[in-house]
Amino acid sequence: GNYVLTGGENNNWIYGTGTTVIKGEIINSSTIVNAVIINENKQLTTNASDVTGDIGNSGNYVLTGGENNNWIYGTGITVIDGEVINSSIIENTVIINKNKKLSTDATIGIVGIIVNNGTLLFNAGIANNNQITGVGKLNITANYFINDNLIDQKTVEISKVNSNVSTVASSNSQQELNNFINNSTISAEDLTLKSVNLKLTE
Repeated sequence: GNYVLTGGENNNWIYGTGTTVIKGEIINSSTIVNAVIINENKQLTTNASDVTGDIGNSGNYVLTGGENNNWIYGTGITVIDGEVINSSIIENTVIINKNKKLSTDATIGIVGIIVNNGTLLFNAGIANNNQITGVGKLNITANYFINDNLIDQKTVEISKVNSNVSTVASSNSQQELNNFINNSTISAEDLTLKSVNLKLTE
């Protein structure tokens, strides 16, 4: 059945085939082995590793640390408020708070808008289709990478790119660094390319 939480802190192990429904502001300090539904304008704050079921999020799902292995879907916002590793699909808007970090596969990890005011690490995957804005740092370490949407960050660092001579067109068209191809716009105060031989052409 449904286990409905209207507020407070959960310190109990919740398990079974039912659904935990968040209808208030909840802090979770234990393990939830259920599907979780977060209602609109409601919030669940937890370590990502403590929840082991899919999350239907129409409110705020705040992750304070750990690893997310659950499908997160819905119209809500996933907030990164710690150091979080993502190993599943997040179909939400994602906000990364200042001095916090999200590491994820770029291709399958996130399907939505990303507001990064901390650190976003793309450590795997071949493509980014998400709009990324904010004043944070984007670090791309995937060996092959295609960007197909706006990246607007204070700092962008692209490393581990296996290339020899590369070609860069204007900032609004295709930029190719052998294994890095940009089909959109990248805007950054600081752009660092590590171990890349870069040739500029018009």
